[in-house]
Amino acid sequence: MDDEEDIFESLTAERVRTTRHPTYDVTAHGATGDGTTDDTAAIQTALDAAAEGGGGVVYLPAGTYYTTYSLLYGSDLVVYGPAATVAFEPSHEDATALVSKSFDGSVETSRVTIQGLTVESVDPAKGNGIGMAKAADMAVKACQTHGLHWHLVDIAGATDVLVADCYAANLDTAAYQADNLTSDGGLVVEYEDGTTEGAVVDDTNNRNVDIAGNVAEDCGRGVHLHRDGGHDLTVRDNRIRGCTEVGILGDPEMTWHDVVVAGNVVEGDGDSSGIRLDGEYTNLSVANNTVRDHDEWGIAVHPGEDEPDSIPRGVTVRDNTVERVAGTAIALDGAAGEVSDNYVYDVARGGGTDGADERDGTGSPDSTHAGVTVEGCDGVSVRGNVLRDLGGTGVVCRAGSTDVVISGNDIADAPWGIGCFADAGPLEGVAIDRNTVVGGPEARGGVWAEAGVRYRIDDNAATGVALGVAVADATDLHLTGNDVVGDRDEPGAIGYRVRDCTDTVVRDNDATRVDESTVVDGASGNVRAEVPDAGLVVGGDCEGVRATFEGDRPPEDGAFAVGSRVRNTAPAAGGHLGWVCVAAGSPGSWKPYGRIGEE
Repeated sequence: MDDEEDIFESLTAERVRTTRHPTYDVTAHGATGDGTTDDTAAIQTALDAAAEGGGGVVYLPAGTYYTTYSLLYGSDLVVYGPAATVAFEPSHEDATALVSKSFDGSVETSRVTIQGLTVESVDPAKGNGIGMAKAADMAVKACQTHGLHWHLVDIAGATDVLVADCYAANLDTAAYQADNLTSDGGLVVEYEDGTTEGAVVDDTNNRNVDIAGNVAEDCGRGVHLHRDGGHDLTVRDNRIRGCTEVGILGDPEMTWHDVVVAGNVVEGDGDSSGIRLDGEYTNLSVANNTVRDHDEWGIAVHPGEDEPDSIPRGVTVRDNTVERVAGTAIALDGAAGEVSDNYVYDVARGGGTDGADERDGTGSPDSTHAGVTVEGCDGVSVRGNVLRDLGGTGVVCRAGSTDVVISGNDIADAPWGIGCFADAGPLEGVAIDRNTVVGGPEARGGVWAEAGVRYRIDDNAATGVALGVAVADATDLHLTGNDVVGDRDEPGAIGYRVRDCTDTVVRDNDATRVDESTVVDGASGNVRAEVPDAGLVVGGDCEGVRATFEGDRPPEDGAFAVGSRVRNTAPAAGGHLGWVCVAAGSPGSWKPYGRIGEE
C-alpha cells in the first residue's frame, strides 16, 4: 500500500470510528480524474450522497478533476484528496470552486474538513478556490494552489474556522481572505446552467477564525482582512514570501476586536508593505513577527485613521523584528496602547537631512522616515525598542498625540534619535526619558521636540551628536538630568537648545565635547536654567530667564531676570563667589555676592 493509501486508510478509519459514517469515492459516482472530462456533476453527486446520508468522507483519488461550475458541500464531511487536483474553469470570473451550501442562508453547513486538495484555475482570469459562507466548525488543511484568479481560501461570515498548513503561489490577489457578507459583495456561486448567485448579504461577520501555519509565495497579498469586521481572529505562524502589495492587509472600513497577528514571517519584494492593518481595532496584538524587504511600511496599524474621534484601546506592537524597509519600520496611528521591545535595523533609507542646520533653527530632522512613528494617539508608550542603522529618525511622535511615553529605547546609527513634530497641531503630555542615542556617520542630534505642552525630557543620553537636545515652541517644559557627549569632529556642537519656550525648567544636564553647553533664545515667561558649566548662551530676545550658571564675570549680553546668578569659576581671595542679577534687562544689572576672605 502506498503512502497516500496509508494516510487515507488512517483518516477514514478514524472518521468511521468516531462518526460511523461511510466513505464516498467520487470515481464510484462517475468522476474520471483524467483532466479533460467534466467531472463536476459526478463529484457533486458524491457530495450530496454524503450529506444526505448523514455525513462521511468524500474521497478524490489521485488525478485531475476538471470542473466548470461550483461544487456545493453540506455538513459532517471530510473532503479528502491529497493527490487530487480540481482544475476549475467557470464562465464567471468570480465563481468559487467549492462553496458551503449555507451560502444563501437556506441550510446550515457545519463540521466540515477539506484536506489535501489542490485547486487551480484553468483560465488564469477566472476562478476562486475554497469558500465558506455562513458556515461553522470548518477546517481547511494542507490544500494548495499554484495559480487561481482569486483566493485559495475565502472565509465569508463564518464561525469557528481553521485554515492551516496550506500553500498558495502566484496569485495576483490574496492567498487567504477573511471576507464578510456586506453590501459590497461576497462569494459567488455558479450553477450548471451558467447562472450565478452571490452569498446572502446580511452583514454576517467572521468569528473565531484561525489562519495558521500557511505559506503564500509570490502573491499580491498573503492574508487579507476584507470588508466590515468581526472578532476573535488569529493570523499566526504563516510564511509570506515575495508579496508584491501587502503581506497582511486589513481594510480601512472594518471594525475588529480581539485580533492576534503573531509569529508570521513576511518578506516582500522591495516595493511592498509588510503588515498594514487599517480600520478600527480594539484588543489587537501584533507580536513576534519578522518583517523584511519592504518599501513604505514594515508594520503599520492605523485603527483610528478614518475615525479621528474614536481611539481604540489595547493595541500592542511587541517583540517584532523589522529589517530592510525604505520608509518606516513600525507606525501606530490613532490608538491607545504600546510599541515595545521590537528590534529594527536597516530601515528609513529614504530619510536623512535636507542640508539645513538644525542647530541654528534653519532645519529640522526627517519626520516621515523612521524606526517607530506614533501619530494621533492618546495614551501610547514606545518602550524598550532597539533601533539600528537608520536613514531617518529613530522614534517619531507626530501631531495629535497626547499622553505619550518614549522610554528606554536604544538607538544607534541614525541621523536623529527622537523627534516630536507638531506639523498639524501641538502635542500634549509627552515624556521622553532614559533613552540612549549613539551617533553614527550621519548623526545629527539626540532629541528634537517642538510645539508641545507638558514636555518632560529627562535622563536621556546622547553620544556623538552635533546637537544633543533641541526644544522649540514648548510650554511647561522640564529638561533635566540629560547627558550629551558631542561629536569630536563636528565644529559648533551644542548640548541643549531651547527656543521660544515658556514655563521651562532646565536643570542638571551635562554636556561635554561641545562648543556651547546650553543655548536659550526667544524664551519668555518663567524660564529657569541651572547649567553646571560655563557654556550657557542666552539670547537678547528672551524675557524672564532666571539662570544659574558658571563664569568668570557677569554676562555682557543676553536677557536675564532678577535672581539669575553666575558662579565664579576663578575665585580668589578678596574676590566674590559670584554675581546676581538685581534688575532684569539685557543683560540686566548684576551685583557681586559672597566676598571671599583673604585669610
